[in-house]
Order: sequence, then structure tokens, then C-alpha cells
Amino acid sequence: MNDFSLEGDMIRLRDGAFFEVKGFSHPSNGVVAFPRYIPSNLLSLEELPPQDRFSPRYRRSEKDREYRKIYDIGKKFLILQHLYPSLIPLKHPRYSFAIPQVPMHLIQQHLHPEDVIGLYTQNFQDKSHSTPTALQDAVEFCQLLSEESGVSLKNLGITGSCLGGLDQLTSDIDIIVYGYDASLKIREYLYKTFRHFSQDPLSQKIHPYTSDDLSILYSLRVPGKHISMSQ
Repeated sequence: MNDFSLEGDMIRLRDGAFFEVKGFSHPSNGVVAFPRYIPSNLLSLEELPPQDRFSPRYRRSEKDREYRKIYDIGKKFLILQHLYPSLIPLKHPRYSFAIPQVPMHLIQQHLHPEDVIGLYTQNFQDKSHSTPTALQDAVEFCQLLSEESGVSLKNLGITGSCLGGLDQLTSDIDIIVYGYDASLKIREYLYKTFRHFSQDPLSQKIHPYTSDDLSILYSLRVPGKHISMSQ
């Protein structure tokens, strides 16, 4: 059994696509993973009906290559069907559908969330002249969590677009906490912080979303404007 692949990891295939690892049990000769970021040039799928094509509004760039983020599980299976029909399907232990297994020989790079903070610290010591990024925000947030909660940075990881190097300034910050005890410490710190926020908001370094914050987030995340936030 493959014991080095964990939920939250990402794998980069030899064609440049990024897949997100799912679950904690994997076969010895592959990794259970679903497509997450696909190079746009691979998505010229004229045989797909218009409703199954992929909106260009989900774009990420890596150097001179454009990527599209695949959110919907139905579209993930379409990607698998049309671009990766040779992936070995595994029967889901509980449900009546197959899950994709990516063979080792197709994997160019295995990305681990727990490596991100250390690599960023080594490579970007001087950030005084750099443009702010979601990755920088994520690293600083993890450092704050570590300092305030007492949890070691070794127990924190960064996944999502930051892990793949495809983040934009408006990208989500996806943090992973490794270990049961560390998770409880982080949870307790956030609980106390949010509980005290209403009493002394200026003293808190982390605060919950306000109504305005939620409105901005909603406008960024909800495709189209036909569904209002109040519905």
C-alpha cells in the first residue's frame, strides 16, 4: 500500500495537469486523485456539448501556460473520460461508482502541503520588494497560528492553488493541520479569538467575516449574478 499520499496533497502529471489526492489509503502502484487544474490547451474538446465545456473565467497561469480550475465533480469525471480514459478505475468501497487511480509512471511531481512553508521561507527571505501574493498571506497566516496557538509549523501545511504555484491575489487560503492534538489547539485558539472579538476587536489579529466580507466573498465565488446572496 502507498503510505506517502495523503488527502490535501497534489500530484502533477507529465502533461502538466494537477490532480488533487483524495483519501488516505492508496494502492502501491498509484494514487487516488481527481483533476483540479488542467492546462487550457488540453481542454479543446469539440466533441463535448456546449453545456459541458469549461468556462474561461476560472483561469490560473504558470509562467506562459494557462490553467483552468475544475470545480464540479461532474466535470471532473468528464475530464477523466475524455482526457484520461486509460486511468485504472477503482471500485468505491461504499458507492456504485469508480474512482480514478493515477499510475506512478504518469506522475511527474508529488506536492506535499507540509513542505510549502519551509520552501517559501528559504526562497523568499526578502519580501520587501515582492508583490503580495496569496501564498505570502498563507505563510504569514500559518506563522501567526503557530505563534498564537503553540502549534509547531511542522504541523501546518498549505494546499490548493498555493501548493501548485497557481495562486492569484484573490485565491483562497487552504490550510491543513496535521495531528489530532494540534487540531484541537488550533480550534481552541480560534474559538477564544472569535469569542473575544466582539469585546475587543482591535486587539485581535484574526477576526470572523463581517457582512461586507461575506458579500465580497460571495461576489467572487458565485458564478453569475442571477442568485442574490439573500436567497
